[in-house]
Amino acid sequence: MSHTQENQNKSSTRISAIVIDDNKELLDLFVELLQIRGVKVAGTGANGEEAITLYQTHGPDIVFLDAKMPVHDGFYALSKIREFDPHAKIVLVTGSNQEKALLDNCKANVIVEKPFDIEEIMKITCQLTGKYLENIQ
Repeated sequence: MSHTQENQNKSSTRISAIVIDDNKELLDLFVELLQIRGVKVAGTGANGEEAITLYQTHGPDIVFLDAKMPVHDGFYALSKIREFDPHAKIVLVTGSNQEKALLDNCKANVIVEKPFDIEEIMKITCQLTGKYLENIQ
């Protein structure tokens, strides 16, 4: 196998993600932490409408989706992504459990409360995608 083919095979096994959060500072930090651990962040957005478009454009392995956002919230985006792809791997990130009834019925693969532990996020990512990351601490 040539060096080029070997690199292509390695990159094709990288986990791809989109990250959606209206808090720019948190979004940037989350993206940086994912990238440090070898996740390819295919796109970012700040509302539910952008989440839907990014999912349809990039078809990522996993979606990290904030629950409360402007335009359309994470619950709306989750339901629309599920219509498009019932098997999408979606992690709903919430700042509180105030919307408990919505959380219980939202059909996210996993619900994570802020502040979250990045190592826990990485374990969830590997479990949901079935892919291994070398940079997990």
